[in-house]
Amino acid sequence: STWGEIAQMSQVKNAVFGLLTLSALRKAHAKYGSLTKLPGTMLLMLANVLIYLRTRNRDHLRHLLTFSTSGVLNRHELWRLWTSPFFHFDSAHLLSNLATVAQEAPAVETHTRTTTSFLSETVALVTLTQSIQTVLTAIRARLSGRRVAWMPATAGFSGIGFALKVLNSHSGTLTSLGNTPLRSDFLVWLQLAFVHLLDPNASLDAHLAGIIAGLVRVYWLSGQSLQRSLAQTWALINQGVQTLLPRPRDSSSRIDYNRSTVQVGDVQVPSISLHLLLAAAVLTVASLRSAKPPVTAVRVTHMWVI
Repeated sequence: STWGEIAQMSQVKNAVFGLLTLSALRKAHAKYGSLTKLPGTMLLMLANVLIYLRTRNRDHLRHLLTFSTSGVLNRHELWRLWTSPFFHFDSAHLLSNLATVAQEAPAVETHTRTTTSFLSETVALVTLTQSIQTVLTAIRARLSGRRVAWMPATAGFSGIGFALKVLNSHSGTLTSLGNTPLRSDFLVWLQLAFVHLLDPNASLDAHLAGIIAGLVRVYWLSGQSLQRSLAQTWALINQGVQTLLPRPRDSSSRIDYNRSTVQVGDVQVPSISLHLLLAAAVLTVASLRSAKPPVTAVRVTHMWVI
């Protein structure tokens, strides 16, 4: 029967994502000696599991805790920015995100050096990612000619997972795709494409927001703890200033990232320019796919400009 096939598929997904999670934890254990050296990562995974166990099969919580752009912008339900990443629709959804956390979080925790700094970094990344997702969903609604209230609700930790991927991959080193050399900091775009080829229903807005949040962390808020960076950014907004405050160079939680250029022909192009161009292209294509017809180049240009 159809329901039997769905149940069987769900069991297969649970098994696959469960094995990926265990594999990532084994690699972390082998690399860092013991999982007890990664208390922040373990706490993050435990929080996701416990919240899932408390909220599963409770539909009223789904409407209350998931991410909704209309809820945030129109009804000012700001708690959704922090509750939705920890809410998961089913066990496969939870396990897939646990696999990402187990794979990406240990390196970030190691770089931040202290559990407190790692957890603060995570909270700040959640805030940054969810805020950017609010803006992206509103832009995509405008580009596609839809009302914000019609945009689907989302949940899960995958957006923050993509932010962690950006932090870890931004070494600026070369890797390879077959025989083709590829900079590691651009691999996240291939991962984004791969995820959405496998699951077209995954939240593109959340994943793209995570990538942009990671880029903001790398290119504009690096060299200091993220919570201090956000405090400085808030001060800049209030004061109307255009440049960041002096950055401390001796911060114990400082993370250094490679922000080098890319050779395009005979020209050295800043990496961030290509990243932002890719982000704009992904957002535009996604909007065109969900737009009400007819959509013309003139209309898209008008939407971006206005």
